[in-house]
Amino acid sequence: MTSTKKVTPKPKSELNAYKDGQCVFCGGHECDNINPCKWRKQIIGDDNYPEELVDKGLHHVQDLLDRTLIPFVLLGEVVYRITNNKSLGGIKEIEVGVFQKDLVRERLSSLKTEVGDITTDYGFGYKFDRIPIKIKIISRDHKFFDNPDKIFYKSGEYSIPNPIGDYLKVRQTI
Repeated sequence: MTSTKKVTPKPKSELNAYKDGQCVFCGGHECDNINPCKWRKQIIGDDNYPEELVDKGLHHVQDLLDRTLIPFVLLGEVVYRITNNKSLGGIKEIEVGVFQKDLVRERLSSLKTEVGDITTDYGFGYKFDRIPIKIKIISRDHKFFDNPDKIFYKSGEYSIPNPIGDYLKVRQTI
């Protein structure tokens, strides 16, 4: 005689990062429920990435587009933070722009060889070590893209819109 025993799955336990009102990772000195510390973010995870990962992703994009001979400019939150001397930690994506006129067949073929067919609504997109990379195609003429400025960030030299203030005012529409 066999008995059937009904097994109920155990509920998933959530990682309680706070004990007695203090973070178990940093002792409560560097974080709270709204702004978790870097150690808690690494264990629990979220869509905000540490600065080291963003730096690696930025270097990867630069290397990829340099190898495929596609000139690009930094866009979005990355260019805002670099030009304002703020940390890149915590951003949600790396955004760069390439000009429609520079996307000739051979360069596109090289890009697809490197990262696969990555076509999206805005241009191209893929993930590098969990961080989303957006490569936007710039087809409209904007004065701040006519003569991009150069900026040094860590070990790289990047093109940015010029004047940067004009771009930052309208960056959500590009």
